[in-house]
Amino acid sequence: MHDYILTTYGSCLDIDFDFFDADGEPQDISGDDFGILSASSAAFRQAEFTKTDAANGKLHMFLSAENARQLGMGNVSWFRLRRTLPDGCEDNTPPIWINVR
Repeated sequence: MHDYILTTYGSCLDIDFDFFDADGEPQDISGDDFGILSASSAAFRQAEFTKTDAANGKLHMFLSAENARQLGMGNVSWFRLRRTLPDGCEDNTPPIWINVR
């Protein structure tokens, strides 16, 4: 298993996220907001987020090919996903690396 997401230069990025609680049960993300907390490239700020099954903790991130072509070649691009809960607290990820080949 890799510690990065592998993509081909010129391709869009389609990434699925699943959110679980400490017991392994899906978290309801219906009231949560998602975005980019920080990133190696401004291109990630153009990512679109869709809750594909909010009650079961499923989120999809899409970055168009036009924006993805702005990412550096190799394992040099990263972003941190920002999740804002209804009470205003944030639950942010560590860097998620994208390896462009």
